Amino acid sequence: MAEACLRALGRAQYVAFSAGTWPTEDGLPDAMTLQVLESVGLPATNLRSKSWEEFSAEGAPRIDIVITLCDAVADEPCPVWAAHPDAVHWSYPDPAMLKGVEQVRLDAYRATLHAIRWRVELLANLPVGKLENFAVAEFAQGLAQVPVRA
Repeated sequence: MAEACLRALGRAQYVAFSAGTWPTEDGLPDAMTLQVLESVGLPATNLRSKSWEEFSAEGAPRIDIVITLCDAVADEPCPVWAAHPDAVHWSYPDPAMLKGVEQVRLDAYRATLHAIRWRVELLANLPVGKLENFAVAEFAQGLAQVPVRA
């Protein structure tokens, strides 16, 4: 969700990647994630499920800021990133962990997307070219404390 949001809203200021500790074996993103992205008009083109280890390997793209999202893995150690990026955590429950009625699950996915998109919009509107990386990271960390608007 965050990768799709930042790709769409980040203009040319950001290059977005997403990854996790447990990528799917087939590399396909979560079906409900794709469904809610499509429902709000966010392109899911070229999204794939990938391990964050991919971004710590030799030849990986330079990462300036890592924003973790899932509460379930917030305390797990991150890989050693080549550029030693700033790390920020935005706390969200993982909607994929919900079981039960499909509509309830879809509502949880939509709520999570709404919250992520709101913070990404604020981040994307920073004048990045005029700020040092640490200032962007500080702002991103501050967003973790801001309640998401309804």
